[in-house]
Amino acid sequence: MFYERIKLLADMRGERITTILKKLDINTSYTGHWKSGKLPNAEALLKLQQYFDVSIDYMLGVTDNPEVNR
Repeated sequence: MFYERIKLLADMRGERITTILKKLDINTSYTGHWKSGKLPNAEALLKLQQYFDVSIDYMLGVTDNPEVNR
């Protein structure tokens, strides 16, 4: 679920996941792990959450609501 959500978010921005990961200084080899169902480490998850401005619960598939509760 995580990889699919990140792919969707990247597609919505018209960007490739690897381009985003490079911008955020996240190792691009992680995409293979995420495709197989593994989750990102906390640092990568936080960087992606801040970049996309969506909730972590949304990225992990816990909810379909992407809004961040502030």
